[in-house]
Amino acid sequence: MKPSKIVLITLILTTLAITDFSCKKDLLKQVSITPGTFTDPRDGRTYKTTTIGSYTWLAENLDFATDSSFYYNNDTLNKVYGRLYTWNAAQAAFPAGWHLPTMGELDFLYNNLGSYASGFQLKETGNAHWDGNNSNSNNYSQLTIIPGGEYSASLNQYQYLRTCAVFWENNKYTWIVTQYGDIYYRYENYFDTPYGRYAIRCVKDY
Repeated sequence: MKPSKIVLITLILTTLAITDFSCKKDLLKQVSITPGTFTDPRDGRTYKTTTIGSYTWLAENLDFATDSSFYYNNDTLNKVYGRLYTWNAAQAAFPAGWHLPTMGELDFLYNNLGSYASGFQLKETGNAHWDGNNSNSNNYSQLTIIPGGEYSASLNQYQYLRTCAVFWENNKYTWIVTQYGDIYYRYENYFDTPYGRYAIRCVKDY
């Protein structure tokens, strides 16, 4: 069923993430984590990867130049967070043999990395990039999610830097990891998607 365009499909609530965090241990034993690398043949850029179960993800934000891909106009931020892409740009950004994550692939992370605590398994540890108390994060997945925020076309501004990581999903949703370990999906017409600019984490074809 297609959700209402003004509904946030919240998968993880902050309070549940905190109370259920101790229950993650048994679930973590069911999925293997294998680090690796991938070199994009288009520009020679090498990215860290992580294979979670049978799915291989980029473990860094994509940083491939396309039309309608944007930097923060700040050299320091650019090197850390990579590029933000409009929806049209996102369709041409990922390398051959890779794709934007599907809802099913995101559900796999949720179901196999501790359910209500899965956000903590995705986030980079420490406070080099995340604001607030990040002590529950352990980056078990080795996805090393960092909070690059988003660009709002309607507000004409960047927002949520250091508090939220916002990425494209393959059906014009965005998937978001917050500083509190929450994960949720946002429907395509909520705020200004697909006209906003968001980061990309690719999944390898299989």
